[in-house]
Amino acid sequence: MIKRMDFAYGIRNEMAHCVWFRGKEHNSIKPFIVQAKGADLQYTGRSRSLRSVEYTAERIHKEAEKISRLAEDFKDFFSKHLKARFVHKAQNRLN
Repeated sequence: MIKRMDFAYGIRNEMAHCVWFRGKEHNSIKPFIVQAKGADLQYTGRSRSLRSVEYTAERIHKEAEKISRLAEDFKDFFSKHLKARFVHKAQNRLN
């Protein structure tokens, strides 16, 4: 689960913090990473740590579903092994 969480965190950061441009594929977008350091905005280009991929609406939806399942798996793990209780039930917000 930790590997899945690390990958999901990378996807989340890419979605939230990149500047998006039209991709080469039909109806796709591609990210360009921007880093702000100090008062000057620096365009650093593509980071080697993140995958170079173009996203379609379907691909973004699939990644969101994976992250949602991961959250439920963590809740299940903590409930079973640490006797944690969660107030909120799983919600399918993607449909």
